[in-house]
Amino acid sequence: MSLIRLYVRHERLILPTVAETEAGFYVDMEPINVFEIHELEKWRQELYLRLANGNPLVPTPERSEDPGSAILERLNITKWSTFETSAIMYTIHSGGRYISVYRTGKGADGMWTQENTDLRQFASRTPLSWIARAVAEDVVKQPEANRPKTSLMLAPPAKPESEK
Repeated sequence: MSLIRLYVRHERLILPTVAETEAGFYVDMEPINVFEIHELEKWRQELYLRLANGNPLVPTPERSEDPGSAILERLNITKWSTFETSAIMYTIHSGGRYISVYRTGKGADGMWTQENTDLRQFASRTPLSWIARAVAEDVVKQPEANRPKTSLMLAPPAKPESEK
């Protein structure tokens, strides 16, 4: 069983190391790779390697007053809500029967919600290269992966001097 998370924000793909703690929960930690979306082959290959290698095992962190976030620190963001409203998260969970790929949905407030989450399931014997390709194909379609399409608003033609 393994778990991978990746985030898509502002035409970038953020791929943290997801480690399993001795207590059995998963944490995002350094190293964190940040790729430009257009570097598709590069990040798809790294995703494949993460799927193939599974999660490193780390000691359970001690409880702290300020847990922080490796993601926010890497991106130099102070509030999780700032990150969440401008990003989407993919979670890939390899279990016994299925490899499940979840893409977070967004609520009316722009925050992640389970109600609009998309789920794709693949048989556990599906080649990992296919999983990486399916995730990549979905990522590039998301608004967070693409520059917003803006149109220029043209000003009306200037009136000739004789009409002013």
